[in-house]
Amino acid sequence: MSKVFTNIPVDFTVNLILDKVFADKGYKFHGLNRTELRKMLNWTCKNTVLQFNKKYYTQLDGVAMGSPIAPLMADVFMNWSVDNVNKIVCSPHSLCRYVDDIFCAFDSKVKVDKFFYNLNKVHSSVSFSKRWKQMDS
Repeated sequence: MSKVFTNIPVDFTVNLILDKVFADKGYKFHGLNRTELRKMLNWTCKNTVLQFNKKYYTQLDGVAMGSPIAPLMADVFMNWSVDNVNKIVCSPHSLCRYVDDIFCAFDSKVKVDKFFYNLNKVHSSVSFSKRWKQMDS
């Protein structure tokens, strides 16, 4: 997948974080309640201004590349994506993930195609591409 940071659905991912952190309703996260943490996460992810060719642009969704919070947001969203596709189809023999890259091992091309087809249905804001190589026995 390319350009995952700029395609991360910010509101959706913020809600994933808040649901995980505040699973216990009375919990405070470093003294912050759910509303306060939401405000901080939105403040760090939204209203990002970038410059290109001497013009300024506001990013509408996604997180800015190079932003300190971008890897966290990508990690949370990618974990959710992989967890949800594993509920839909059988898991690969092995799966390794680093930020926005996924390495999977399957025993057939049909399973590869099915896995990626369903992975691309998990959320509309990102699109996974596959590069695969058949290994000799």
